[in-house]
Amino acid sequence: MRQRYSGFDEAGMGPLLGPLSIAHCSINAEEDADLKQLFSDAHIPVADSKKIHQSGNIKKLESVALSALEWLTGSVPQNAADVFALLQEQASDRDEEWMHGASELQLPLAATDIDTWQIPGCEPVGLSGSLLHPIAINDAYANGINKSTLELDSIIALIQAMPAFGGAHSIAVDRLGGRAYYAEALQALSDKPVSIIEEIKGTSAYHVQRGIEDLHISFLVKGEDRNPLIATASCIAKYARELHMHLFNDYWTGRMNWLKHTAGYPQDAKRWLFQLGEGLVNTHAKELVRGPIPDIFGAH
Repeated sequence: MRQRYSGFDEAGMGPLLGPLSIAHCSINAEEDADLKQLFSDAHIPVADSKKIHQSGNIKKLESVALSALEWLTGSVPQNAADVFALLQEQASDRDEEWMHGASELQLPLAATDIDTWQIPGCEPVGLSGSLLHPIAINDAYANGINKSTLELDSIIALIQAMPAFGGAHSIAVDRLGGRAYYAEALQALSDKPVSIIEEIKGTSAYHVQRGIEDLHISFLVKGEDRNPLIATASCIAKYARELHMHLFNDYWTGRMNWLKHTAGYPQDAKRWLFQLGEGLVNTHAKELVRGPIPDIFGAH
């Protein structure tokens, strides 16, 4: 009997700049299939994006992400806009000037070896996701919603949008920070009570009846090491974020050639914001910086 399997992960929870990127991918395989073994037997080099990506060098991450996207969709994205569209972002969603040019950013940027994945026993179904830019995160903050809750709400919305499989559907999610209890939030998926399978160290698992579909939803500590679909989603989410940061850096260094590129993480983001200057930072604060502007300019 065939079963559906999906894996979720995010990239960019911690930065001050750039989007929080969420991705999931889905396959069909035999009931109770050992996905980790199937990926291993096929010599698929997927892992946690943190282990694959090298800061300042997108080549290795890009090779894995584009290979995964070809496997899941049947074709290699031709430009950054194609990748963003797979995560449900359209050109009309990219209002800020530093988000423009996605259609002109041709891929691959650096990868020279995009492999054709063949994983016997696994039938790729597709993927989806969400790109949450600073303005969306700041709007959530203004409504009393923190990043962790925003991420969970986004994952639940993506699950709700999945077409019903009509059978068993196992969904694995890399655990969201230190959060260990999810039953109350998952109740949004069903008008029947959510069943707690287990809430133990490292694993929080639930059964949700969504119409004709039986959902088994697990939140896993170090999920990228335990489930290759989570690892695949991790690489896709990270790649999409890196493409947005590429556009971001190209735009700002094009305006100010003294600016050094930034990955957007807190310490370097503060350096970058200071170099950008107080006037521009204040002008673009809500669209540029997640949360309050760091105290980097001193008192006047």
